[in-house]
Amino acid sequence: MIRKLVLKLWEKERGDTPFLIFASFTISLFIARAWVILTGAYEVKEVCDTITKVAGNLIIGGLHIHHITYGVILLSIAGLMSIYYKDKNFIRASAILYGAGLGLIIDQLGLAIEGLALYQPENLLPPYIIAIIVAGFLGALAYLPSFRKEMKKEKIKFKF
Repeated sequence: MIRKLVLKLWEKERGDTPFLIFASFTISLFIARAWVILTGAYEVKEVCDTITKVAGNLIIGGLHIHHITYGVILLSIAGLMSIYYKDKNFIRASAILYGAGLGLIIDQLGLAIEGLALYQPENLLPPYIIAIIVAGFLGALAYLPSFRKEMKKEKIKFKF
């Protein structure tokens, strides 16, 4: 019974959409974590009252704008696009924005779970983030055949 349900989900008419969501989710989560590590965004130094960048962080009027904000904005845009536009390309674009926004939000939830300990140099890549990235990659991999099938129907060639 569960096998039939899973196969039914994987063989949906819009098989390209779940792949795009999983792929953009995984990529944005990976990039968000890499951004924090590589730019030293975890090292908040002196904050001033104007718009400024401090160690990879955007600070406006003394408020640190976390990447959860960008995630919520992307989810909002994706939601509006999916409501107002039914064209395949808009649906694909909204799937990409949705996955990217979700990835940014999930990464920022680590701050809510771990607190500022997440931003200590020894804890910048916690095991649950690695597990979520791997799960997103496996989800994208599971939907890759449906994505390729959809692209083949539209005569779009991808070499992977």
